[in-house]
Amino acid sequence: MYLPDSFCTLFCLEHLRLTRNSIEELPADFGDLSSLRELYLDGNRLRELPESFGRLQGVRVLDLYNNDLDAYPPCLNALAGVTYLDVSENPFFQTCSLEMAAAFSGRRTFAASTSDVGN
Repeated sequence: MYLPDSFCTLFCLEHLRLTRNSIEELPADFGDLSSLRELYLDGNRLRELPESFGRLQGVRVLDLYNNDLDAYPPCLNALAGVTYLDVSENPFFQTCSLEMAAAFSGRRTFAASTSDVGN
């Protein structure tokens, strides 16, 4: 499933829950949803996040649990205001270093199953 590009014109949207919708890809301009404070994308099929995702500066809660993210999305580093992040149950966590997880968790509440974290 894909979201239409027009979805990104919902500029006043503050809370968005798209849990378990089999979404495979987000629109390139998803970062235009600048009013978002809580974003739940858990239980989808996302393999990557658009580069614009890093513009979601208002997001405080971000749930990416149980997707198909093969690599840590670098755009997450730009989201300094996130206070809760769940990226557990994604393929990249099987090869994630403990050092990376520890560094990230030092800045935010970070949910990850320790059984998923490799060396």
